[in-house]
Amino acid sequence: MKNIILICSDQHNPFVSGAYGNAIIDTPNIDRLSREGVTFDSAYCNNPLCVPSRMSFLTGQYPYQIDAFHNGCSLSSNIPTYAHTATLQGYHTVLSGRMHFKGPDQRHGFIERLAGDISPFTFWANKPNAFSPLKGDLGNASKPDPLTVCGPGNTHYLDFDKAVTQETCLWFDNYAAETAERPFLMTVGYMTPHCPYIAPPELFEKYYNKIDFEKISEDEFNALHPSHKDYIDSVDLPKISGETQKQAKAAYYGLVEFLDTQIGELLASLEKNGLLENTIVVYFSDHGDLIGEHGRWHKSCFYEGSARVPLVIRMPGKPDAGKRISQNVSLVDLFPTVCGWTGFDVQYEIAGNSLRPLLETDNPEWNNVVKAESYRKGGCERMVRKDDWKFCYYSNYDKVELFNLKSDPGEKKNLAEDDAYSGLVEELRKEVFTGGWDGSVYARFDKKMKRFGCNIVFGKYSQVAERDYIEKFIGHDFWNGSSSNYLERV
Repeated sequence: MKNIILICSDQHNPFVSGAYGNAIIDTPNIDRLSREGVTFDSAYCNNPLCVPSRMSFLTGQYPYQIDAFHNGCSLSSNIPTYAHTATLQGYHTVLSGRMHFKGPDQRHGFIERLAGDISPFTFWANKPNAFSPLKGDLGNASKPDPLTVCGPGNTHYLDFDKAVTQETCLWFDNYAAETAERPFLMTVGYMTPHCPYIAPPELFEKYYNKIDFEKISEDEFNALHPSHKDYIDSVDLPKISGETQKQAKAAYYGLVEFLDTQIGELLASLEKNGLLENTIVVYFSDHGDLIGEHGRWHKSCFYEGSARVPLVIRMPGKPDAGKRISQNVSLVDLFPTVCGWTGFDVQYEIAGNSLRPLLETDNPEWNNVVKAESYRKGGCERMVRKDDWKFCYYSNYDKVELFNLKSDPGEKKNLAEDDAYSGLVEELRKEVFTGGWDGSVYARFDKKMKRFGCNIVFGKYSQVAERDYIEKFIGHDFWNGSSSNYLERV
């Protein structure tokens, strides 16, 4: 039985990596996985937001099917994850670091957890405090704050990721030394390159002199769908200078290289301990970050930089090394894929499809349709990617979007109102409303939660603190005001 390690980053735009054609960024370790493994060129998350995306790929269900609508939602402990199924198959299942579980269940099937989540501790408030002496809510992608305080410096996010790497490598050392008989399934969750856009100074300086940034033009803004215009206005992006946004972009590039270095340390540890050639390695991210494209930052929309994700799988023995897969896939496919690797036969209906046919055979039959969803301000939004076409539906707006990603990879020309494509629009609109999804799924969920007495506070239904994990592994006394967060002004 093969070991399995799934490495999940947070908010990594796939186009900011050498493996996906970026000539500026240095990502030698992700590039190595791509060179020695299989790279998916059209992989998507199922909701471009942290908690819904993660709960979806863990369970093989679309977010609406498991009541994972926003970052305040908890996954029911009754819903099996791939950790449950792998444990049943005799795997030692381990979660190291970030997974953004909400509520009292912080395991969801994992036997062992090396570090808890960082989100309850940093960048909560809108003013300096013991958790963050930096001004602003710098981890909140629905606010302008991350773009107003950015540049070279340090944050708890960087410290957390280093601690996750250290603890994971130590675990590999111990596992190899004990010559354990049970195979492991390790999931490693990193916080970077999620905002705050504050990168190690040497990496910030490296990319500040290499990247360019231009604000969206008035004509480009006017051509946007109303949902994007409303977002841009709500985050006050027009008020943020191009120079400041360039600093944020340079920091983002630096964070990606920092992440790649952490991945490199994991691979080196696996090699040192003689584990790499018996371990399936999967690298992916929960969603992307637009870093200024289309005038937007962050996530929560269906543009490629937000909804597309990197997905690279390196198999032991390196069969088909360097192979690239063009079919449309999504993260919901990870659950049945992992189940197949561990020998678990899923006996109930799930949304995902195993990727093994694409990995193991040439020209397999494949349903080339993927779906993603998003919920903002009570509205329900859904994307359908079918072959070269992307269709986006918005319940709060009359207009829809239709892009041909082969002829228009930059998604500049919305064809939805072109009469020549009216038939295709109706076909894809019907595809949106399948599987019980409709424009009122969130309203029904919200009504149910309020009936149970769960009123939204600060946009969240639940919150849990994990003080013991974070203080132990990072070593900072948050409660007494000790913090490593700082920003070096440019």
